[in-house]
Amino acid sequence: MTLFSLVISLVILYYRGTLVNWQQTPYVQQYLDFWAQHAEHTPLWQPMCIPFLLLLPILVGVVLVQCFLSPLLFGVVGIILSVAALCAVLGATFLQKQQKWQDENTQTETFFWLAHEELFGIIFWFAVLGLTGAVFYRLLSVYTRACEQDQRFSPAMIGLQRVHGVLAWIPARLTALGYLLVGNFDHGFAPLKAHFGQHDSQSLLVETGRAALDGEDTDDDAMHRQSTVARAVQLIQRTLLLWVVGIAVCTIVMIVA
Repeated sequence: MTLFSLVISLVILYYRGTLVNWQQTPYVQQYLDFWAQHAEHTPLWQPMCIPFLLLLPILVGVVLVQCFLSPLLFGVVGIILSVAALCAVLGATFLQKQQKWQDENTQTETFFWLAHEELFGIIFWFAVLGLTGAVFYRLLSVYTRACEQDQRFSPAMIGLQRVHGVLAWIPARLTALGYLLVGNFDHGFAPLKAHFGQHDSQSLLVETGRAALDGEDTDDDAMHRQSTVARAVQLIQRTLLLWVVGIAVCTIVMIVA
């Protein structure tokens, strides 16, 4: 069911584009305003309590939906919910061919991390925890970024960043390894080794992704004409294909076993 839901979601996003723009939707700010209004001047407004206030209701709600609705109709409802949730939380920025990319090298630094936050981190936790993992990781990423821009939540930033860093640690390293396998392994291995044990996953992905991209063989004239950003997107797309194949292999092994 995990592989089936993921493939359907990626196909839908490929043709329809991103269904939910998390940077522009008003619900994120409304949710933050709600907690700031009702809890800011209470004893609960502490650095270690605020992350629980923001994340626990979401986690409980998604778990209840997954536990009680997913088994209905022999699992068909679960597949529908998983596809709908993935279409809502996954980003299609790197899936669409018609997207026009500008040749700005500084954008590649954002792309390699953004691909993890919009795709790989969500897919990893969906494969591990199902619907709950995908939705929780995406909203954790969204609310962490939103709280960085809201002074009212500055006491909570350490807690949110720690939770996000822990959940991003494993998928970020798998993503970086994917960049190496579909890019230039020799050039990318050094930054992967240097950053592997560190807490900062963003630097790991940026440095490894750029090294794997810069080391690619670009003797072909057509490749020379492509922008750096376009080649970065192609590297991300190949990595996504590698992940889907890896999940398919794991699914087959589990079925056979």
